[in-house]
Amino acid sequence: MSESLSVARRSSLALLPGIVDEPAKTMSQVAAHPRWRWVLPLVVILAGLALSIALSGPLQVKEAVKQMNEQLQSQLSQVPAEQAEAARAQVARFTQPIFILGASALGRLLALGLAWVLAAAILYFSGLIVGADLTFGGLFATVPWAWLPFALRDMAQGVFAAITGSLLVNPGLSPLVAQANMRANAANPVYQILAHIDLFTAWHLVLIYAALRGGASLERSKAFWLTVIYAVLSIALRIIPGFVSGALLPG
Repeated sequence: MSESLSVARRSSLALLPGIVDEPAKTMSQVAAHPRWRWVLPLVVILAGLALSIALSGPLQVKEAVKQMNEQLQSQLSQVPAEQAEAARAQVARFTQPIFILGASALGRLLALGLAWVLAAAILYFSGLIVGADLTFGGLFATVPWAWLPFALRDMAQGVFAAITGSLLVNPGLSPLVAQANMRANAANPVYQILAHIDLFTAWHLVLIYAALRGGASLERSKAFWLTVIYAVLSIALRIIPGFVSGALLPG
């Protein structure tokens, strides 16, 4: 790697603008000095999540309650009235806004931590295979920085919900193949793939490429193909929950 990427340690705040105009140098800095580098991106991601919940939370609750009531009605149509009433009272406890939003936030945070570990593992072991000069700690430190575009996406979707008064139903490029039936969309692999393709995902992949170039000292061709492999595996892992949830949706 050229000496131009070997610069003195800079603060995380000073590095933040670099994910836009100097991603390779930024990732090189993060990998070279990984200690506590995850703190700033985590704060930004949490801020994006909090803003998204604040702006779109009421709409999320309304939609979740609607779906739960629809499922409940279909399940209780053959149940005696007394049992149905008891079931409705029990479900009502789980449709409180604090429960719905809290469970959603907790699930997203757990998924975020798992995604970081999986992403770092994929990049680390694939990098070792092609002879990259890297450490797991240094590479793991760059992964949260590559997730910053998704924090901006959360903020953008929250603003969209606040302005339009509706949630984004078909994300990414999925409107190209979207149908009115949610279950059909969830079971459609093309829909699931397109739902994860947008400008924020493209930016994320640019940062992954920069991490392999600047943080792992890989030549361009190797960094490119490892980024492609990572993108394929990442999308494959992301669409599995969509198929599971699609199987649980009422027809």
